[in-house]
Amino acid sequence: MSPIDISHKRVLISPLDWGMGHTTRCVVLIRQLISSGNTVLFAGNEAQLDFMKREFPQLEYVFLPGYNVQFNSDKSSYLQILNQLFKIKSAISKENETVKRLVEQFKIEVIISDNRYGLFTPSTKNILVTHQLAMQIPYLKSWVNSQLQKWINKFDVCWIPDNEKNPLCGELIKAELKIPKIFIGLLNRFSSAENQIRYKFIGIVSGPEPERTVFDGRT
Repeated sequence: MSPIDISHKRVLISPLDWGMGHTTRCVVLIRQLISSGNTVLFAGNEAQLDFMKREFPQLEYVFLPGYNVQFNSDKSSYLQILNQLFKIKSAISKENETVKRLVEQFKIEVIISDNRYGLFTPSTKNILVTHQLAMQIPYLKSWVNSQLQKWINKFDVCWIPDNEKNPLCGELIKAELKIPKIFIGLLNRFSSAENQIRYKFIGIVSGPEPERTVFDGRT
């Protein structure tokens, strides 16, 4: 099942709140879903809802708390993740209970989760969007990827936002899963336009706080 195969369904789509990158790349998926006659329910936190309501005022919306992970490059990445691991696992468990209620309330048939590992139910078609199948880290690599792939395999299919023949993600997508892997191509919500060039470069800064603000101040 690829994005073009979903038509005339009630679809729940929800991205991770790790910055706004996961949210913005869902725009092109939502456009495809709408064009295929689907009814879309978007779930996210305040910032995600505000963004999507400007893009798609016609959708149905519901608040869903995020993982709220904090990251600061001045501190140990491993210690920060380990210290927040319980919070992440708790958030995954809570969102799994919440999504069961949403499926019943809104008669959801398909769930599209962008890197949120608790968004699946037995009664729906469950799709995970991610390019992170095998984390490339120097320590605890086997244990981390074993846990990650257990979460991924709870879904019915994995959509990889990359090109199969010339992938940009390299080793990140090299993992054997128990579920089908489908390459859906790079997700870009922008379109080309003929405008006067005012700047040579443009940058978009996203990611978890407080690192996003720290990085923005350095550039």
